[in-house]
Amino acid sequence: MFWERYGGGEPPVLFLSTWTIIHARRWKAQIPYLAPHFCVLTFDPRGNGRSDAKTLIASTLGDLAVPATRRDQTALAGRVRCPVLVISSPNDRIHSHADARALVRITGGELLGVPRGGHCPQARKPVTVNLALRDFIRTSSFTADSRQLRATSTRG
Repeated sequence: MFWERYGGGEPPVLFLSTWTIIHARRWKAQIPYLAPHFCVLTFDPRGNGRSDAKTLIASTLGDLAVPATRRDQTALAGRVRCPVLVISSPNDRIHSHADARALVRITGGELLGVPRGGHCPQARKPVTVNLALRDFIRTSSFTADSRQLRATSTRG
Protein backbone atom coordinates (compact mmCIF):
# COMPACT_ATOMS: atom_id res chain seq x y z
CA MET A 1 0.00 0.00 0.00
CA PHE A 2 1.35 3.41 -0.96
CA TRP A 3 1.67 5.97 1.83
CA GLU A 4 3.41 9.31 2.42
CA ARG A 5 4.67 11.28 5.40
CA TYR A 6 4.79 15.06 5.57
CA GLY A 7 6.44 17.05 8.34
CA GLY A 8 8.06 15.61 11.41
CA GLY A 9 6.36 17.08 14.43
CA GLU A 10 4.35 15.34 17.10
CA PRO A 11 1.92 13.75 17.29
CA PRO A 12 1.55 11.75 14.11
CA VAL A 13 -1.77 12.45 12.39
CA LEU A 14 -3.27 9.82 10.07
CA PHE A 15 -5.75 10.95 7.45
CA LEU A 16 -7.99 8.02 6.67
CA SER A 17 -9.34 7.39 3.24
CA THR A 18 -12.97 8.42 3.11
CA TRP A 19 -13.83 5.89 0.42
CA THR A 20 -12.00 3.07 -1.31
CA ILE A 21 -12.02 4.84 -4.68
CA ILE A 22 -10.62 8.15 -3.38
CA HIS A 23 -6.86 8.54 -3.00
CA ALA A 24 -4.90 10.61 -0.49
CA ARG A 25 -4.96 13.80 -2.59
CA ARG A 26 -8.41 14.34 -1.07
CA TRP A 27 -6.52 15.93 1.83
CA LYS A 28 -4.47 18.32 -0.35
CA ALA A 29 -5.81 21.44 1.42
CA GLN A 30 -4.95 20.06 4.88
CA ILE A 31 -1.45 18.64 4.31
CA PRO A 32 0.44 21.93 3.70
CA TYR A 33 -1.28 23.61 6.64
CA LEU A 34 -0.72 20.83 9.20
CA ALA A 35 2.67 19.40 8.09
CA PRO A 36 4.76 22.24 9.56
CA HIS A 37 3.31 21.42 13.00
CA PHE A 38 2.68 17.67 13.00
CA CYS A 39 3.72 14.46 11.29
CA VAL A 40 0.96 13.97 8.69
CA LEU A 41 0.46 10.49 7.24
CA THR A 42 -1.70 9.71 4.22
CA PHE A 43 -2.24 6.60 2.14
CA ASP A 44 -3.90 5.52 -1.06
CA PRO A 45 -6.50 2.81 -0.43
CA ARG A 46 -5.90 -0.63 -1.80
CA GLY A 47 -5.87 -0.63 -5.59
CA ASN A 48 -6.27 3.14 -5.86
CA GLY A 49 -3.89 5.98 -6.64
CA ARG A 50 -0.36 4.66 -6.22
CA SER A 51 -1.37 1.47 -4.39
CA ASP A 52 -1.29 -1.63 -6.57
CA ALA A 53 -4.15 -3.72 -7.93
CA LYS A 54 -3.11 -6.80 -5.94
CA THR A 55 -4.04 -5.01 -2.75
CA LEU A 56 -7.45 -4.15 -4.23
CA ILE A 57 -8.16 -7.86 -4.65
CA ALA A 58 -6.97 -8.50 -1.09
CA SER A 59 -9.30 -5.77 0.20
CA THR A 60 -12.36 -7.45 -1.26
CA LEU A 61 -11.56 -11.09 -0.44
CA GLY A 62 -10.34 -12.97 2.60
CA ASP A 63 -8.98 -11.67 5.89
CA LEU A 64 -8.11 -8.21 4.56
CA ALA A 65 -11.60 -7.54 3.24
CA VAL A 66 -13.28 -4.31 4.24
CA PRO A 67 -16.30 -5.05 6.47
CA ALA A 68 -19.33 -5.28 4.21
CA THR A 69 -22.17 -5.03 6.71
CA ARG A 70 -23.14 -2.12 8.92
CA ARG A 71 -22.84 -4.42 11.96
CA ASP A 72 -19.23 -5.36 11.04
CA GLN A 73 -18.33 -1.74 10.33
CA THR A 74 -19.79 -0.70 13.69
CA ALA A 75 -17.80 -3.42 15.47
CA LEU A 76 -14.61 -2.24 13.76
CA ALA A 77 -15.27 1.40 14.69
CA GLY A 78 -15.92 0.32 18.28
CA ARG A 79 -12.32 -0.90 18.54
CA VAL A 80 -10.84 2.53 17.87
CA ARG A 81 -8.67 3.64 20.81
CA CYS A 82 -7.36 7.02 19.73
CA PRO A 83 -8.84 10.51 19.65
CA VAL A 84 -11.36 10.81 16.79
CA LEU A 85 -12.69 13.91 15.11
CA VAL A 86 -15.58 13.20 12.74
CA ILE A 87 -16.06 15.97 10.19
CA SER A 88 -19.45 16.21 8.51
CA SER A 89 -21.82 18.72 7.05
CA PRO A 90 -25.52 18.82 7.86
CA ASN A 91 -26.22 19.53 4.16
CA ASP A 92 -24.23 16.55 2.82
CA ARG A 93 -26.57 14.83 0.35
CA ILE A 94 -24.41 11.71 -0.01
CA HIS A 95 -23.73 10.75 3.62
CA SER A 96 -26.19 11.52 6.35
CA HIS A 97 -25.12 13.76 9.22
CA ALA A 98 -26.89 11.20 11.43
CA ASP A 99 -24.25 8.64 10.34
CA ALA A 100 -21.55 11.03 11.52
CA ARG A 101 -23.28 11.39 14.88
CA ALA A 102 -23.52 7.58 15.13
CA LEU A 103 -19.79 7.25 14.44
CA VAL A 104 -19.10 9.76 17.20
CA ARG A 105 -21.18 7.71 19.63
CA ILE A 106 -19.45 4.46 18.65
CA THR A 107 -15.88 5.82 18.86
CA GLY A 108 -16.40 8.25 21.71
CA GLY A 109 -15.10 10.91 19.34
CA GLU A 110 -16.01 14.51 18.68
CA LEU A 111 -18.14 15.92 15.87
CA LEU A 112 -17.35 18.96 13.78
CA GLY A 113 -20.47 19.98 11.88
CA VAL A 114 -19.47 22.29 9.02
CA PRO A 115 -22.39 24.47 7.92
CA ARG A 116 -22.75 24.60 4.12
CA GLY A 117 -19.79 22.21 3.82
CA GLY A 118 -21.61 19.90 1.43
CA HIS A 119 -20.23 16.46 0.69
CA CYS A 120 -16.55 17.49 0.98
CA PRO A 121 -16.24 20.02 3.80
CA GLN A 122 -12.43 19.71 3.83
CA ALA A 123 -12.43 20.99 0.22
CA ARG A 124 -15.35 23.44 0.41
CA LYS A 125 -14.40 24.97 3.77
CA PRO A 126 -10.67 24.21 4.19
CA VAL A 127 -9.93 27.06 6.62
CA THR A 128 -12.72 25.98 8.99
CA VAL A 129 -11.61 22.34 8.80
CA ASN A 130 -7.88 23.11 9.13
CA LEU A 131 -8.32 25.29 12.21
CA ALA A 132 -10.56 22.68 13.83
CA LEU A 133 -8.08 19.90 13.05
CA ARG A 134 -5.19 21.92 14.44
CA ASP A 135 -7.06 22.69 17.66
CA PHE A 136 -8.26 19.10 18.03
CA ILE A 137 -4.76 17.70 17.59
CA ARG A 138 -3.17 20.21 19.96
CA THR A 139 -5.70 19.64 22.73
CA SER A 140 -6.06 15.85 22.44
CA SER A 141 -3.97 13.49 24.50
CA PHE A 142 -2.85 10.50 22.52
CA THR A 143 -2.69 7.45 24.78
CA ALA A 144 -3.02 3.70 24.42
CA ASP A 145 -6.64 3.91 25.50
CA SER A 146 -8.09 7.31 24.68
CA ARG A 147 -11.60 6.26 25.69
CA GLN A 148 -10.54 6.33 29.34
CA LEU A 149 -9.01 9.74 28.77
CA ARG A 150 -12.12 11.11 27.09
CA ALA A 151 -14.31 9.78 29.90
CA THR A 152 -12.37 11.91 32.40
CA SER A 153 -11.72 14.89 30.14
CA THR A 154 -13.21 18.29 30.96
CA ARG A 155 -12.63 19.53 27.43
CA GLY A 156 -15.86 20.42 25.61
